[in-house]
Amino acid sequence: MHLPFLGTLLLSLLLPAYVAAKQPLNLSMGSRRFMVGGACVEMTASIENLDKIRTRKDKSQVRFVSGRKQVFEFPEDILVWLMATDCAQPWSLAGAPVFNRLKFSARWERDGQFRQVEGASFPHIESPQPWPELGPVSAFNADFICIFSKGVPLADKLVITVHALDGTALADFQSQLY
Repeated sequence: MHLPFLGTLLLSLLLPAYVAAKQPLNLSMGSRRFMVGGACVEMTASIENLDKIRTRKDKSQVRFVSGRKQVFEFPEDILVWLMATDCAQPWSLAGAPVFNRLKFSARWERDGQFRQVEGASFPHIESPQPWPELGPVSAFNADFICIFSKGVPLADKLVITVHALDGTALADFQSQLY
């Protein structure tokens, strides 16, 4: 039997288990469509500053790690990035500036129990961002929400709700880190 073949065989058997054992977090909070001022808006949300944390699955348990250290809580603050585009023309502006026509709320969820976020900044930075590489009309509305998250377990889910100015709930975005 050839040793290179045996090494290749062992590598092909062990590598998938190693790769599956340590995965990056799912930072997407999803994409939703809703109507604002008669226009269809598609909004996506994602958590931005957890890129150094990974999940490790051991049997039926999921652990969070950063390097070789196990992590149990979110960092002190996390950023949620929101992007809005026109439903009919992706990568074009969603009509007039959209974020000044919306309100946001944030809460944590664990085992069906909800509690309000104890500190969030909803800056409403209206910033149409041109992306020349996508064509002459490509742009989007973007905003960040800063969430105070010190002491919050990573197993908790962050729920961001988008509201119309009259308070009507339009969409929910929920984190699912694993």
